[in-house]
Amino acid sequence: MTITAEDISQQLAGTSPYALKLGIACEEIQPDSAVFRLPFDPGNSNPYGFIHGGALASLADCAVTAAAWSRVDDIERYCGLTVDLALAFVSAARDADVIATASVFRRGASLCFARVEISGGDGSLVAHGQAVYKLEPVRTATATLEALFAGKSAADQMQLLAELEGAGAQLYEAWAHNAPTPSARAALLEAAERETRNAATLRRLTGTQS
Repeated sequence: MTITAEDISQQLAGTSPYALKLGIACEEIQPDSAVFRLPFDPGNSNPYGFIHGGALASLADCAVTAAAWSRVDDIERYCGLTVDLALAFVSAARDADVIATASVFRRGASLCFARVEISGGDGSLVAHGQAVYKLEPVRTATATLEALFAGKSAADQMQLLAELEGAGAQLYEAWAHNAPTPSARAALLEAAERETRNAATLRRLTGTQS
């Protein structure tokens, strides 16, 4: 699945109210690169009427973030954050939109290294810098189990699951001991019994019943 500018814009709207408040929007995204725009707004200016450096840094960060995410096949399965952002301001910008262009020049196991340039309305260079973005898969419960079971035979997987079910039964019993109401205690004890039965079934199937 290819991530589009619309995908990134929707992600910003859902996860970055700050960027949305500034008016930052994705103009274009390609594999390993992204272009973002910050519309001119007097509210984003410093006391001298120039676009505030913090707003420019936020624009750069959004562009770098999008460039890092541009090769992700499923945005729901990943999480990320900016590890480092260094920006040098070359000239001032005022009374015009500014554009940030970011490109990833190296990808590691989880770190993306990117360059970013910000230009003014006349195309002149306003700022440039580099950033490091960390991007990694979300560690879900399913993924954790898959990693535990990877490379094991069906019998070994069942033995492992029997141990997990047994441990789960012990947890349910411990929670039941501190349950706030009788009904909660009963539900937890019922869950413990179910886990115990599951563990026993798996042990019988694998010939490890004690």
